[in-house]
Amino acid sequence: MYTQLIILFVFLLTSSTNATLPKASLNDSLTHSFTEKPYVIDFSLTQQSTTGYTLHISVSLKDGAHYISPNSRGTYKGKFQLFIAAKQHLAVDRFLIEQPASKEIYDSYPFVNGYVNWVAVDTQYSQHLNVLSTADFNVFGYVQFTIEPRCTLEKIPFIIKQRNGKLVVELDVC
Repeated sequence: MYTQLIILFVFLLTSSTNATLPKASLNDSLTHSFTEKPYVIDFSLTQQSTTGYTLHISVSLKDGAHYISPNSRGTYKGKFQLFIAAKQHLAVDRFLIEQPASKEIYDSYPFVNGYVNWVAVDTQYSQHLNVLSTADFNVFGYVQFTIEPRCTLEKIPFIIKQRNGKLVVELDVC
């Protein structure tokens, strides 16, 4: 009888101690690992002429992150893309310049299974813009791409603003 009481006491002691400890789960670790973005993206503008500007987009990658280049020939849904609305205020050149230029490689992964341009190093994109209006305006745009290996579609909105003849670019935090 004495042995049974000791076992019961030890059982109650350990079960009550475990109940007060926080329980970690797989979801906790996934949530924690996804709180930090595996990249940093910056936008800037440089004036080239009276109405000509270049939009610069710098993408710095961390922790083995990578994405599909806009120069990939395939029709991949998550490749890097730049969208700029309100064409009445800005003329956007057709070509997005990538520096350094990504190289096409064969990837046998089932969702790729072909040639693709992976971007796995810090890269700068340049987009030539021509201002068509002297009035103040806001032009909305965004950059979109799938960041690997976490396989999430990233959409980073920005605003190009003209105020009193001065053009600036800002992240759209709304």
